[in-house]
This record gives sequence, C-alpha cells and structure tokens, in this order.
Amino acid sequence: MMADYFSSFGLGVGGGFTTYFVFSLLGYGIYQALKLLKH
Repeated sequence: MMADYFSSFGLGVGGGFTTYFVFSLLGYGIYQALKLLKH
C-alpha cells in the first residue's frame, strides 16, 4: 500500500517536472524567436 502510494507519487512528480521542463523550453524558444523577429 505504502509502496504503491510512493511510486505513484514519484511518477506524478517526475511527470510534472518533465512537463514543466518541456513547456519552459518551448516558451524560451518562442521568446527567443520573437526577440529575433523584433530586431
């Protein structure tokens, strides 16, 4: 029971971190592209 809870919790945190990392990378790329277009 405890192991199941911790493994699902770890998956949730890992998935959330991966999603956050991907979206921040995407946002950074879009920001750089817009900055280049403005110049």
